[in-house]
Amino acid sequence: MAVLEVDKKMLGELEAMGFPRPRATRALHYSGNASLGAAIDWIVDHENDADIDEMPLVTVDISIGSPEPFYFTEGMKIKAQELRRGFNLLERRVNLGLPPGQLEGEKHTPAVRIEQNPFPVRSVAKSERMRECLRSLRRNHKDDDARVRQAFQTLLIYVGNVARNPNEEKFRKIRLSNPLFFDRVGSLIGGIEFLELCGFETTEGGEFLYLPDNKVDMATLNSAASELKSALTNPFFGLL
Repeated sequence: MAVLEVDKKMLGELEAMGFPRPRATRALHYSGNASLGAAIDWIVDHENDADIDEMPLVTVDISIGSPEPFYFTEGMKIKAQELRRGFNLLERRVNLGLPPGQLEGEKHTPAVRIEQNPFPVRSVAKSERMRECLRSLRRNHKDDDARVRQAFQTLLIYVGNVARNPNEEKFRKIRLSNPLFFDRVGSLIGGIEFLELCGFETTEGGEFLYLPDNKVDMATLNSAASELKSALTNPFFGLL
């Protein structure tokens, strides 16, 4: 039986960006484990394949290591975000202008504990704080539009991943020292603050941002997604 060899580090990076393991595995294998850029290019070219999200019918050997450090280019990041939009439930709801809930025909995600807030004024206040946080990030980095947009897109991925998979801890736990996170969010003023407004907390000696399962609030996550979407589509956001 043929064995698919995939780079475990790049596989983890693709999964952290929200790509399903079968899709990431296929991309790495058929691109020869050359680079993350090559894997994302493969996904772009094959995103309409009927079996793209099916695990290959061979043994998968996740063992080989990266021969050298790898880095995301701006083009890779934009491609990855565009692809994620194809299966990001939260962003689909925002694009359709629907209220928080479940799209017709989609499987409901059970067992999400949400602390109900009977006072809508508090929700409005939190939304305004989120908006001001994003405005501050935009103003503090007004000379680097590409990096600001990248930060907003990455935050939307993190928020969307939690909304789609609230019971999976890996989506609610972010290592602050992760180079990808630091470059795209952590090093920008306001990036971590925005995630804290979504419920994330700095824990474990400052090593992680963690969102406890009992603090997952879908209304807050939907508000966060809405604010991020507005920031991404308004070219004057934070500048007026």
